[in-house]
This record gives sequence, C-alpha cells and structure tokens, in this order.
Amino acid sequence: MNIFEIQEDLQALIDTLEANGGEVDDELLNQFTATNNDFKEKCLSYAEVIQTLNNDLVLIKEEKDRLDRIKKQKEKSIKFLNDTLVAAIERFGTPDKKGKRIIDYGTKKLSVKETKSVEVNQEVIDSIMDNFKKDIQYLCFNNTLNTGDSIDKEAFKDEINNVVFEESNESKSIEDCDLDNILVSTNVTMPLSKLINTEGYSFLVKAVTSSNMYDFKGSVLKSDIKTLCENDIANNLGKIVINKKVNIK
Repeated sequence: MNIFEIQEDLQALIDTLEANGGEVDDELLNQFTATNNDFKEKCLSYAEVIQTLNNDLVLIKEEKDRLDRIKKQKEKSIKFLNDTLVAAIERFGTPDKKGKRIIDYGTKKLSVKETKSVEVNQEVIDSIMDNFKKDIQYLCFNNTLNTGDSIDKEAFKDEINNVVFEESNESKSIEDCDLDNILVSTNVTMPLSKLINTEGYSFLVKAVTSSNMYDFKGSVLKSDIKTLCENDIANNLGKIVINKKVNIK
C-alpha cells in the first residue's frame, strides 16, 4: 500500500476506536501497531527515494556541466578546423565554371559556402546606456530632472561621442539611427499605484524620483541593424558579417 492507503487504514482504526468509546482490545491494538509500522516504514522509504533523487540531480548537474565544457571545446575545435580549411580552399582550390574555388575528389567536392548574419556591437550599446544612466543620476542628484520635458539630444550625442568614441580612439560619432534603434527596457521597483497614468518623459521623471531601485539596459533588433546596413545607413550598433562554412556534397 502507498502512504495514502495506509493513512486511510489508520483513520479507519481511529474511527473504530472512537466508536468503541476509547476501548482497545488485542485485535485492534495489533492492527494499530501493524498499520503504524507500515506507515513509518513507507514514509522512510519515500524520504530515502527523495534523497536518492536529489543526489541524482546533483550528479545530473555535474554531468551537464561536464558536457557543456566538452561542447564548448568541440565548438572551438570545429571553428579552428573550419577556418583553416576555408583559408586553404580559397587559396589553393581549383576554380569551377563559375569561378568558385573547390577541391574535387570525384565523389565529393569541398567548397566554401557564405552566409550572412548580424553581429551586434553590444559594447557600444552598453557604453551608451551607462552614460545615459549617469546623466539621469546626475539630474536626480541636482533636482533638475523634473525642470524640463526632455533631454537635449544633440548635447547627449556630443557627450556620447566624447565618452564612448574619443576615449576608445575610434574615429566615429553617434548617429541618430543609433538612438532610434536602441530599445530600452526600464526595470523599476515601486508600487503599481505610482506607475498609473505615466508615460514617456513624465514616466521617467516619476520613476526615478519615486525609487532609487532602477536600471537601464539597451538592446537592438538584428532585423533593424540588417535594414540599416543593407541601405548603407551609417550606424555604430552592429554590422553584417560573412560567415564561411565548409560545404560537403
């Protein structure tokens, strides 16, 4: 019997005991003892199974960590071998009719397949958002955040250029499309009542002046970066990179 069935038997015995006015005969006592012992043994068995399963979880986590390490090692090996082989094919391969370099084995051909993917410059995004957060903190500290209805975009861009690009010795400047395409998720901890009927700048003022538990994080959509790059619109948030992978047919 499982624990619940044993509990039902114990309850039935208790009901019988109460019906007898608390009188316990030898038969009832034996039933109580047997059922109670079964219950205790079953509980112990369940507890031991739980302990075993918890130990299994520890082993599973350790095995998962081990497999993750192996996976990363193999991914590095694949990248190294693939890059080496791509360079060899592009340098020493024989051009086919379309001018594409290949290595022909008769039954197999090695060639280089190109695909495009977007590589986001998260470092620039994080630097912009860090600077934005410092600006907000400065305005809050000086009690000047709620004296206006916006932040001067050109002044903000100049500050970004000085902090983000001049310090890194990069000959770049922040673009309007950079600001347009950074999606900001604002995580503010405060009562819901304080968030009602606030939006845009008024929300920002209310949020950061009502609680010091806030943060700003920036992200971009790769589809937006792709559109910017394909239309030759200068931006600092990302670029299209060509990925090369050996193709075996």
